[in-house]
Amino acid sequence: MPVAPVLAQSVPQANLAVSSSQSVAVQVRERVADNWRMPKLTSDARVTVRTEVLTGGSLGKAQISVEGATGQAADDIAASVQKAIAGTTVASAPTGPVQFTLRARSSPYFKSCFPLKVYVPNRLQDSGEVLPATSVTALEQAALKWNGAVVGYAEGKVTNPFVITSDPKAADIRFVVFQDHPDYSSYRIDEQTGQVLLPVPAKQEVAALFSAGYRWWSPEVLTQEGMFQLGRLLNLSLSDQQTNVLYAGPSTSILSHKTDLGSTRDYQVYDRLSLGGGQGSLTSGGIQPESQGDRTLTNYQLIDAGDWVRNHTCAR
Repeated sequence: MPVAPVLAQSVPQANLAVSSSQSVAVQVRERVADNWRMPKLTSDARVTVRTEVLTGGSLGKAQISVEGATGQAADDIAASVQKAIAGTTVASAPTGPVQFTLRARSSPYFKSCFPLKVYVPNRLQDSGEVLPATSVTALEQAALKWNGAVVGYAEGKVTNPFVITSDPKAADIRFVVFQDHPDYSSYRIDEQTGQVLLPVPAKQEVAALFSAGYRWWSPEVLTQEGMFQLGRLLNLSLSDQQTNVLYAGPSTSILSHKTDLGSTRDYQVYDRLSLGGGQGSLTSGGIQPESQGDRTLTNYQLIDAGDWVRNHTCAR
């Protein structure tokens, strides 16, 4: 019997087995990633998951290891991945062990040259509910506000960092909007497409005697969330100042000044997120409260963002 045909047949069979195993791991990873609610982190984290596809497509016997995060942060991310695994079913996958990695990112990240294409969906990722037009516009405003801030500070000497696209496949950046997701959380990169996925919660959970449930956030809250997420794609690090756009959490209050009829008074301007979408009544001594106000950017952030865009603009 000729040797060559036997060898020619055996090599493709081995490759096919490896390819099939990789395909199952990718399928499981993507399903788990869709269910993953990433916590807030101040550093990037790499999660290695070893699990097993059981009869019926559920996952079990999960072993999770976390690199890049320590202490409570590592515990939080391991718990979030465990919860995602428990809620995942991959009915089409064959039974057996699989291994894959997930990455949660909090540091600055850059994928391509500017301007970057931003896509805003019209449905919630977790419930499929249609997103109100005002919410879609609010997330688009996050990109437009960054454009105005960066280009304006640079006196028009840089290109707009972001453009809105209606084609999700053509996007460099995709907002992924959830009913239930941690606010100001980490983000991830789609392993298949290389797209940056920015998670944003569109609703708040309200506890009430007769009408408990989820309520839509006000558009201003979504714009603040969107600006926070997009800021890291301008090579900006997180801020420890509650009033700053890059602060990873709701601000308790922002002190500002307002001139009214010739006199200047201090106003406690509360972050809309901490007030439940701009509703509520708070007082702070003799300072008059207002449930409105945008977060701030420093001159240094605007200089750094402008320089980054200028040095990474697409060739014309």
